[in-house]
Amino acid sequence: MDMQSILIAVGALILGGVLGFFGYKKTLTEKALKFKEKMAKAREIEEDIIEQAKKKSHDIIERSE
Repeated sequence: MDMQSILIAVGALILGGVLGFFGYKKTLTEKALKFKEKMAKAREIEEDIIEQAKKKSHDIIERSE
């Protein structure tokens, strides 16, 4: 192999590694954003359940008085 072929192969390897890394990073970022959305929805549902439970407990307390 001559020097030019070696340099082209090394350059292609580096370019492939860089593109692969940024593609992987983008995938991780997208997964993190989706996870944050799911957690926000879960938090809203949890808050609604707690609020409903508080209302029911206040109703029960008022009925018992």
